[in-house]
Amino acid sequence: MPDKTDRKKTEKHEGHIQRYIKENLLFVTVIGLFAVVLLGFALDLLVNDIHSNDRQDALQPFYTPAAPLPAGNPGDIIRSESLGVEVPGGQGVRVLYLSEEADGTPRVAHGKPPL
Repeated sequence: MPDKTDRKKTEKHEGHIQRYIKENLLFVTVIGLFAVVLLGFALDLLVNDIHSNDRQDALQPFYTPAAPLPAGNPGDIIRSESLGVEVPGGQGVRVLYLSEEADGTPRVAHGKPPL
C-alpha cells in the first residue's frame, strides 16, 4: 500500500506531466495558427500575381512597337492611351515613346516595369 510520500510524488509527477502537455499544446497551437496565416498570405500573393500577369498580358499589345521603329527623335511619342484613372490634378496615361541606347541605337521606352 503506497504511503503519503509516494502519493505526493505521484501527484507532483502528474502535475508536471499535465503542465508539460498544456505548454506544448499551446506551442503547437500557436505554430499551427501561424502556419495557417502564413499560408493564407502566400496564397493571396499567388492569386494576385496570377491576376496581375493576366492584366499585363492584356496590356502587352500596347507595349509592342512596330518593326521597324518609326522615324523620330528621342522623346517622340509613338502612342499614348488613357488609363481611365482620375489622378488629382491630372489623368492616368500610359505612353510609349522613342528613346536611344547609350551608343545611339534607337529603342522604345515606357513606364512599364521590366519582366
